[in-house]
Parts: sequence; C-alpha cells; structure tokens
Amino acid sequence: MLIVATVLLLLVGVAIIGMVVLSSTEQERLLQAEERRVRHDCLRLLEDCYALQSRWDALLAQYHELDQQCEQVLAAHRAK
Repeated sequence: MLIVATVLLLLVGVAIIGMVVLSSTEQERLLQAEERRVRHDCLRLLEDCYALQSRWDALLAQYHELDQQCEQVLAAHRAK
C-alpha cells in the first residue's frame, strides 16, 4: 500500500511538473505572439509617419510657392 501511495505521489508530482512546464511554454508562445503583433503595429505606424512626413513636405512646398506668388502680387500692386 505504501508503494502504491508513493507511486501515485510520484505520478502526481510528474503531472504537476509537466503542467508547469507546459504552462510556461504556452506563456512564452503567447508572449512571442504579442511581441510579433506589437512589432507589426510599430512598423505600420512608422510607415504611416513616413507617409505623413512626405505629405507634410509637399504641403509645405505648396505653401512656400503660394507665399512667393502672394509676395509677387503685392510687389506688383505696390509698384503701381
């Protein structure tokens, strides 16, 4: 009877250790999946930032062009 109880305790111990190892492996897998998702989101945001920077540069160039045209019109008006 003592041998059966000892074997059962050993089996329970092995099962608990197996669950802990499986649990930590599952947590590691979930963490890696989360890291991949965050990395993907960061790359997408970086692409959006580059697109916005490009658009901003184009708008700024357009503003400077319009500003120069306004200056020319004002200079022509003052010259009259």
